[in-house]
Amino acid sequence: MRKFFPGLFVLVGLGAVVYYGFKPDGYLVHVRRLPPPYPYPFEGVAFFCGVLLLEAALLWSILRPNSYAHSWGRAGCAWLLAASLTVMFGLGAMHTPPYDYAHFLWLVAVLGALTILFVWSLAARLLQHAT
Repeated sequence: MRKFFPGLFVLVGLGAVVYYGFKPDGYLVHVRRLPPPYPYPFEGVAFFCGVLLLEAALLWSILRPNSYAHSWGRAGCAWLLAASLTVMFGLGAMHTPPYDYAHFLWLVAVLGALTILFVWSLAARLLQHAT
């Protein structure tokens, strides 16, 4: 199970970025008023897929699911990394293409999952020391 969920998060994130590459870009439609058909943004989607894989690898290297064992410190460090990435990509999320927004939403979901993991790990560690 420990290996399944991080991989599932990555696959869902990659799928969302690729899927949202097919959505029309609001900036192209409403501001630049380009007529359809819109080309698929291969470069942008490939870039954000690479960024997502790099972020997942960094989080994986911090958490190390094979030897996790309620390590609230690892969860806290991963949370800090995910929070800083979410803020960094969130600041530019206003006029971004849909695939960039999908990446941002993936970061928000990862941040939520890491928040739950941190609280759960800290509670388990405190309960372990209390007994």
